[in-house]
Amino acid sequence: MKKRETKLQVQSILATVVMGMNLVNTAAPAVAVAMTEQQEPAPKQSVSEAQQEEMQSYAYEVLPILAGYVDEMVFSKAEAASSYSVGVGENRSIASTDDYDSVYVASGGTCTIDSNRAKINVVDGGSLNIGNNIGSVTVSGGNVSVVSNNQDLRVEGGNVSVVNSEHQIYVSGGTCIIDVNKQENHVSGGTSIIKAMDTSDSMQRNQVISGGVGIVSVMNATSAYNQQVQTIHGGSGVVGTMLDGWQWIKSAGAEGHIGTMSGGSQAINAGSGSIDTMYGGSQTLGKNTNAEIATMVEGLQFIHASATGAISAMYGGQQIIGNPGYENASGAIISMAGGQQQIWAGNNGSITIMSGASAMQIIGLSGIANGSIDTLEDGIQMIGYNNNPSYKGVGTGTINIMNSGLQIVGYSGGSACVGSIKTMNNGQQQVNDGGTGTVTDLLGGIQIVRSGGTATATTVGSGGMQYIEAGAVISGTVLDGGSLRLRQTDSAYTLANTLTINNGVLDLTNGTGIMPNLRVAPVYQMLTLNDLQGTGGNIYMDTDLANNTGDQIIVNSTNNGTGTYAVYVNDQSIVSDTELTGRLLLIDDQSGRLNFEGITANNGGLWDATPVLNKETNQWYLSRIVKTANNDTKVLLFDAENSYAMWRNTADSLRSRLGELHGSAEHDNGIWARTQTGRFSGSGYEGRYNLYQLGYDKIFADKSVYGAAIDYGDGTGSYAYGSGKDKLTALSLYGVWQGNRGTYTNVTARYGSFTTDLKSYGGYPDKADYKHHVYSISVEYGQRFDYHQGLFFEPQAQFTMGRINSISYTTDRGANGYIEGMNSAIGRIGFVLRQKVKNDSDIYIKADLLHEFAGERDLQLTSDAGGTNDILREHSDYGDTWFELGLGGNVRISKTGNFYGEVTRGFGGDINKKWSVNAGLRFTF
Repeated sequence: MKKRETKLQVQSILATVVMGMNLVNTAAPAVAVAMTEQQEPAPKQSVSEAQQEEMQSYAYEVLPILAGYVDEMVFSKAEAASSYSVGVGENRSIASTDDYDSVYVASGGTCTIDSNRAKINVVDGGSLNIGNNIGSVTVSGGNVSVVSNNQDLRVEGGNVSVVNSEHQIYVSGGTCIIDVNKQENHVSGGTSIIKAMDTSDSMQRNQVISGGVGIVSVMNATSAYNQQVQTIHGGSGVVGTMLDGWQWIKSAGAEGHIGTMSGGSQAINAGSGSIDTMYGGSQTLGKNTNAEIATMVEGLQFIHASATGAISAMYGGQQIIGNPGYENASGAIISMAGGQQQIWAGNNGSITIMSGASAMQIIGLSGIANGSIDTLEDGIQMIGYNNNPSYKGVGTGTINIMNSGLQIVGYSGGSACVGSIKTMNNGQQQVNDGGTGTVTDLLGGIQIVRSGGTATATTVGSGGMQYIEAGAVISGTVLDGGSLRLRQTDSAYTLANTLTINNGVLDLTNGTGIMPNLRVAPVYQMLTLNDLQGTGGNIYMDTDLANNTGDQIIVNSTNNGTGTYAVYVNDQSIVSDTELTGRLLLIDDQSGRLNFEGITANNGGLWDATPVLNKETNQWYLSRIVKTANNDTKVLLFDAENSYAMWRNTADSLRSRLGELHGSAEHDNGIWARTQTGRFSGSGYEGRYNLYQLGYDKIFADKSVYGAAIDYGDGTGSYAYGSGKDKLTALSLYGVWQGNRGTYTNVTARYGSFTTDLKSYGGYPDKADYKHHVYSISVEYGQRFDYHQGLFFEPQAQFTMGRINSISYTTDRGANGYIEGMNSAIGRIGFVLRQKVKNDSDIYIKADLLHEFAGERDLQLTSDAGGTNDILREHSDYGDTWFELGLGGNVRISKTGNFYGEVTRGFGGDINKKWSVNAGLRFTF
């Protein structure tokens, strides 16, 4: 009934409209004619009855046609529209819907539509599934899924998922998830998630956020024409992975976030932005914005005026703070292992920890800027860099703690570059022309001051160094255990300001400290000190006494300095093995208040060099260089003597064995074993040795005995600054011939091999090892005189000829040693007084006088260690006379077994046998 009334009302309205249109069309010509008349107004004309009839006829003709069209196109379809209502617990499937259909899904209802053109409303708790949507869908609650969306979709609540969206989707509440988006997605509330934006054409895909949360899982524009954008006016926008595209944050209070970025851009015009991990792309901060990057591997953070940017961990890429015209920006990096922080004029940058060799903080591009590093483990802080050669960069850089790395002050020669380091444990500060550098506590590392550079208030502790060129200015330098060194290429230095030395080092040498490179002729320097203060320290100088030239120091004044300075001299004569005398002016103390003394210098080569200084008025002259082998060299010398001493002290052990043999009643074949241990000493060393022997005797009818023995021994040498270990293996052949009236002759031939390892513990510890061979042949003659009650006396004479082969070796530090082969000829005369006791046992005492008739050899050492080209030649003469006393005995322990032992001590020789103990067993068969 209501539809019928509505239809009649619409037809009446249409009739009125048509009649009005006809009236206008009829009157329009008359009006036009009247307006063209210029002289007299046209007479008022009335519409004739014929015209009225014509108009009425026209209206009645048109009206039915239009009314019929409206009835067919509108009301017939409206009368045919369907309305679907899906109630609680109802599950309904619809193949398709038309334009004027309506679908209502109540809470608890489920509806599935294959193709939809209807207007749909889903309330909370309802469920709707659409295959292809061309209708207007509003979701205020429930769960809705759409395979293909081709018409506006409004999400006011509930949960919506869309596989492919060809049309706009508006989200003001609830949650909407879009697999592939091809149109704009407007978010004013709720949450909208786009998994991917379509890349099939050149159209722009945009997620526009004014409230709520908008998320794009993957953003990847395939070309410059295929733009993918997330625009944030309010609320929050998130891009999970950005391969390309834009996230544009445009309003205050808006927030943008990117999970992983490898391309594209995050542009922050207002509000704030953040990135978890950046592998590429850019983050640009507009005025008064703030943004942060958790981890930057590559890419760019560009901070405009008054903006604040932060990076938690940086491994590469760039943080650019400001640019010409962009000031008051600030950037911060927590941990920096690579990449660059560029600080342009009028801006500030800070780094908490810089630890990468490729990491760099560049300060003062185009004007004054400020940069700071709390802890520098590695990397570079560059102050005043500018790649424009016509402009000198300026800026200020500070480092709290430097453990390694480099600070460059005045890279481009800027006149207003200032660099300061509070504590330097290692690393380098380089102050160039126009720069000013300060190190409050230089405990390690080096401060280099170039010509035109200035160093102020630097305290150099032990392990630190201040290195200056001619033309550098230092003011307030205190050497508190550290060193000040002058560059060798410059010859004249003047320090106009106060220099304070408190147990520090003033180094003028050609090398580092007392390790000069004497292979290169040094540049001798003249150093003028206007004011020298402090308690004293060390001075290192290069000299050439033979040519009467060298470094020289002039001290103009010292108000409070009264200390004593130790002078170490690196003279060119150190490379030779000769000593020089002369008269060379070293120091001109015009104050007359300072004291200087020459100190022994160990250059790391072979020699200790001690300069002798003479004072004449207030001038100090070098008059002589006294040279002695240093502690490490002495170990090499002493160990050669130790090997000779061990061989000499073990050579008579077999003689003792044979002496017992010829004087006993042993007339059978036998085997024997003996051990010998002892200690000996020489000038500057002490040795210990152990020897183990195993032998066999063969008795012949003519009372002669022939035998063989093998030896193994080891020994150690102890020196003041080193130690050595020797191992000996040897083979001996011997024979004993008995004569009439108690005479005998012993002949022993011996061949052995020594292996030596030695170490030194001096100023420059070293190691070496070598092997050499030894030989000897010994002839002994004696006669036995028997007395009553088992007492007998036996005078003896022995002569031993031997040779120790030559030795060549190289130490770990490169010292080359050559020890010449040596002949030995030892003569011995002595006696044995023996008393027999029961069971064929006896005890005896012995005394010997020995003399070495040969024992001379030459030794040569050469060394490049320390750059000195040292040569040391020494002649060794072991010719000596000494005495030995001994007490021993033989004990019969069985019918076939004997035990024998002996204790011996030496006296009066250069190499003394402190004590020696022999003990052995022999069994016959």
